[in-house]
Amino acid sequence: MKVFNDPDKKTLELWSQYEHHPNQPRPVSFWFYFPHRKGAELAKGVLEKDGFDVDISPAASSKNQWLCLATKTMIPEYAELSDLRNWLENIAEELGGNYDGWETEIIQ
Repeated sequence: MKVFNDPDKKTLELWSQYEHHPNQPRPVSFWFYFPHRKGAELAKGVLEKDGFDVDISPAASSKNQWLCLATKTMIPEYAELSDLRNWLENIAEELGGNYDGWETEIIQ
């Protein structure tokens, strides 16, 4: 039997245990890492065209990586996050980087 690993579903399940306002829009951040600044800059251009705010900086975990942090205000829902994951993974792969998931705040 094959076990399917769905990080978006797992994250949303954990988040929903603590979140009191799940239908309220909030900033959701999406993390990318690139070995060269050029890849991060190209990703920034693509993401900004789709309404993301994007910051680029050297990655804290490695001097040889660039962090591309894309943020969009949205309601964290599984269907949209799953579709976004496919698109974001493709962007990262095409530009030689890695998509590392998303995070959002908990509103009490």
